[in-house]
Order: sequence, then C-alpha cells, then structure tokens
Amino acid sequence: MNYAICAAIGKRAVIQFRYDGSPRTAEPHCHGTDGSEDEVLSAFQTSSPSGWRYFDVSLISNLRETQDLFLANRTGYNPNDPHIITRHCCV
Repeated sequence: MNYAICAAIGKRAVIQFRYDGSPRTAEPHCHGTDGSEDEVLSAFQTSSPSGWRYFDVSLISNLRETQDLFLANRTGYNPNDPHIITRHCCV
C-alpha cells in the first residue's frame, strides 16, 4: 500500500507525479488493488488531457502533494468501482 497516496486522499490534496515518464496532476479518489492484485489509483487527471484515469502505482514516481485541495468528489466518481477489488483508502 502506498501511504503517500492515502495521506493525499485523506487530505483531499491534489497530487503531482511522473507516470511512465510524463508529468501528471490529479485529484486522487481511490487507491487499492485490481483483479490482478496490482496497486492502482483512480484519480481525476487535471493536467491535459483531463479526465478519469486508472494509474498503475508501480509506474508512479516523484509523487508529491500540492498546496491545492479538492473539496467535492468529481462527477463520475464511483465509490463502488468494480475495477478496484480491495480498497486501501478512498474519499
């Protein structure tokens, strides 16, 4: 489990990180494992192109919280997302 992701989710902090070599900015909503037992993050990516994304946590590097917070869940957030089998932390 990635404690930094769960800490950001608990604070509703916007995060920045590199994913597969590219910079990303996102609002993390749920972190857990998928059906293959890989750690995944469901987040709304606010950097271009924006939208809902699943991120393989093993490909995330240089994760840091920003000073920005998101107060409401993004439209389209499903707290019972069937893609995430085991939930470590969610908003």
